[in-house]
Amino acid sequence: MCGWCGASFTAPNGRGPTPRYCRPSHRQRAFEARRGGRGAPATSALHDHDGTLGAALDRLAVAAASPAETTGSDQRSAAAGYRELHKAACAVLAASGRTAPPAITPTTPRPADPTPSPAPVPPPTPRTTTVRPEPVRRTTQPKPWIVVQHHPGSDTTDPDARIVTGHSTARAAQTAARQLGQLWDRHQGTERPRWTFTAAARPDAILPGEELSQQAARQWAQRLQVPVAAHHHVSYQKRPLPGWPHAVAVDRLEGTYRESLNGRWHRDTGGYHLRSHTPRPRDAHPYAANLLFDACELAYLSPVAQCPQLHTVIDDFAADILDPLGDTWTLDADTIRAWLEQRQLITIIPPQ
Repeated sequence: MCGWCGASFTAPNGRGPTPRYCRPSHRQRAFEARRGGRGAPATSALHDHDGTLGAALDRLAVAAASPAETTGSDQRSAAAGYRELHKAACAVLAASGRTAPPAITPTTPRPADPTPSPAPVPPPTPRTTTVRPEPVRRTTQPKPWIVVQHHPGSDTTDPDARIVTGHSTARAAQTAARQLGQLWDRHQGTERPRWTFTAAARPDAILPGEELSQQAARQWAQRLQVPVAAHHHVSYQKRPLPGWPHAVAVDRLEGTYRESLNGRWHRDTGGYHLRSHTPRPRDAHPYAANLLFDACELAYLSPVAQCPQLHTVIDDFAADILDPLGDTWTLDADTIRAWLEQRQLITIIPPQ
């Protein structure tokens, strides 16, 4: 046991006398106390508690060696050791004339709760609100420039004239009139030379809202206008061609007048040669294109109308209309025009 602090220690194996102090500093403190007469009461007071201090230090060493395996009794023993150390320190300080510190009440740690604690709930993600701009309200004021469809040579205020689109500037109206005229010339037949497009200033008497949108006007110009005359009934008859097993004849009947459809379009009084070895439906019906164009009154036009919207549906027309008819049939032009109008490719102009 140390002669200065009273702690138990193991003397090192070696030569010489058994050490009385646990460390050199304690030996120096004891020497100074003997020389100056200081610390003798503290030493005696400390020696009075040597047994208690030794037992307290042993209990604390056991508790500190393996804290994970410390039981409840070990924890209570460690708490008692702390109290004994406090009493011994108070006695030493009182013997040296110093004020003793307040008593320390060690708290016994609570045993771990076997129930796992719930996982922390992450904070809610803040919601971002998208602020939508206010919709742009279209003004009810009429646009000062318009594109008018009218007969060539007539004025834009003619009763038969039609307002097509409205524009804010004269340049925009002129560009729209040129583009609509190009679409009209490419997609129209008999109505092509009867109408033209002109940019003009809007008269005060014309109210807003009568014109079409830009997209609707382009779609309208690309739709074929087909006028139908009163008491004008046309039908088509398919019949075999005598002496030609791989050819058929298609006749056009208008009232009591009969003519060959091939002769009407190709100046050939012969029939149509069948090419059934090809997979396209139009090859099984080589007259399908002539039927579409003739039903829309496009024969004998100069120059010949392009009408690309009709070329795109020849195979569909052959598969939907001609295949179910068989080898010999009679087909009305009104049926063909109704099929085209249902696909929004033409606009039928009724007789006036």
